[in-house]
Amino acid sequence: MEKINGGYILLARQILNSEIMDKPPMFLKLWVWMLERAHHKNGYKGLKRGQFLTSMKELQDAMTHRVGARIVRPNSRKVRYMYERLSNCHMIDRSNVSEGMLITILNYNKYQDPKNYERPSELSHELSHELSPLYNKKECRKKEKKNITPHSPPTENDAPKESDPACVKPPTKEERINQMAKLVIDYLNDLAGKNFQHSESSLSKIRGRLNEGFTVEQCFQVCKNKWEDPDFKNKYFRPTTLFRPSLFESYLNENGSKQKMSKQRAKMAATVELFARRYHERRNQDRCDRQSDF
Repeated sequence: MEKINGGYILLARQILNSEIMDKPPMFLKLWVWMLERAHHKNGYKGLKRGQFLTSMKELQDAMTHRVGARIVRPNSRKVRYMYERLSNCHMIDRSNVSEGMLITILNYNKYQDPKNYERPSELSHELSHELSPLYNKKECRKKEKKNITPHSPPTENDAPKESDPACVKPPTKEERINQMAKLVIDYLNDLAGKNFQHSESSLSKIRGRLNEGFTVEQCFQVCKNKWEDPDFKNKYFRPTTLFRPSLFESYLNENGSKQKMSKQRAKMAATVELFARRYHERRNQDRCDRQSDF
């Protein structure tokens, strides 16, 4: 049989019971793409097995897809949201390096090693043993009763393992809020072209507003409102000011009145300039008419 080029990756059937199956299909596509991109051995450019370098543009290109004849390319905020969720599920670890973005697949050695999976021969041997006519039916009934009895206490083998993706503990409320605060800072950097770090002084301000009941979308709206204010963005556009407790709500309730006033002023200036130009045209015309009379 002809060999298949390109190698292979392993997907454990346990993934059907993992948290990623409760999310939109794009998450599974991103996860499979990351498994395919991860290096299968150590040494390449100093990377370890299960790691790879990428960038936001490459992630967006990989997640681009077609809906009918239309090409859909997710924006950076949506891609960032997806890999942050994978990180929260303890499936990947992400860090920024000089070469770009370093992605590490957690538990890669365990789930990408064929030796850690049951072999078909082992399964067929077990099934043939259970279906053999020489098999003791009394022991079979005892075994089935032991496995099916709803009130039988769990054994050590039945206990979930912490390394299994399906048994990973969900993130706590503090962890979720901290991840959302980091997402707000990333949005702020994308919007303004800045490079604010995930420092405690910035994150604490955002976490405070989220703990007060404000949403991530409202934090985004404050960033957008103040970015459209030219006087503010040139002097005070930073997390510690945007999310200050005494000012946040007033920033949120701004409806762009300053922008409307600036537009009205520009319109008024254009009107004044138009009338001035017409006045000078009429004045020059009258002067020409008087000269023609002489």
